[in-house]
Amino acid sequence: MTATKNSLTLSWDRSPGATAYQVRIDAGSGESPNLASRSHKFTGLSAGTSYTLAVEASNRGGSSGWAQIKTETKPEPVDLKASVSPATCEPGESVTVEWTVSGGSGSYRVTVNGSSKTGSSTKVTCQQTAGSQTITVKATDTKHTGLSDTESPSVTVKAPPTVTGQVAARVLSSGKVEVAFRPSGGSRILPTSRIYTPDKTKLNSWTSSSDVRGRAGTESNRLLGKISVKHVKTTTSYYVDVCFLPAGAAQRTCPSSNNFYYLSATTNKWLYTKSFSFTPLRVSALSADSVQAGAQDGQMNAAAAGEGQVEGTEGGLMSDLE
Repeated sequence: MTATKNSLTLSWDRSPGATAYQVRIDAGSGESPNLASRSHKFTGLSAGTSYTLAVEASNRGGSSGWAQIKTETKPEPVDLKASVSPATCEPGESVTVEWTVSGGSGSYRVTVNGSSKTGSSTKVTCQQTAGSQTITVKATDTKHTGLSDTESPSVTVKAPPTVTGQVAARVLSSGKVEVAFRPSGGSRILPTSRIYTPDKTKLNSWTSSSDVRGRAGTESNRLLGKISVKHVKTTTSYYVDVCFLPAGAAQRTCPSSNNFYYLSATTNKWLYTKSFSFTPLRVSALSADSVQAGAQDGQMNAAAAGEGQVEGTEGGLMSDLE
């Protein structure tokens, strides 16, 4: 028996006394009588399809009866097409891998980077290092396991931009503390929830602003992170520890000169930490701030009507880290 995608060739041993042979496919369809040779090629068949072939020997005295065999044509090769979008990403972002499969038996097992997938698309997380990331997509015919096809689309992982700036704080006439972020060479960014009320009964608990958004690389409104503060008591006074939680980071960044002594600070005078740099990873939003030592006390308040509206004057650096 010889099979191709569109033909089957049936061969048989000589039958003693036979003067002719007849062949047929699928119980009568395509019968070919009076063959002198001992092989016959059935053509025009469908790929990957089962057929029953039969042969009968005959002579002047009659026929032998049909001897049959069930076989199938070879399937079409598996043809996989895979793509990834977008073509660039940053570490931790997701890209979409899509695929189509044809040929074979029509039933396939698809894996993406070795993991089985259903449907026609999936999400893949971009690697943590910048460079080219190859995604391996493989489709294997579930009926003819020797048939498979592999595609390896790639995505370019770009290093996220670095932002440099300072955290700012000032004490308002109410005694509350207002915080902001000032990017290098830019103006102060005031998050919506930025008013902190120092409470001497709540010490060493982190409280965060709402999201700080601003320019990073070519983006003008990227999520940069949150400002985090906690109330600290010394032997003689109190101060607010001012830090920053970059987007996607597991630890706060606490720059030098980040101790804001609000009790002795001049009202409405902005004081700053020293400049620091960080890399905001691309995330859609920041969850509740619960990292690093210290309990989490919640989010700062939004500025009330008329609160924090005075521009304020510029001061120098806060006190050094204690």
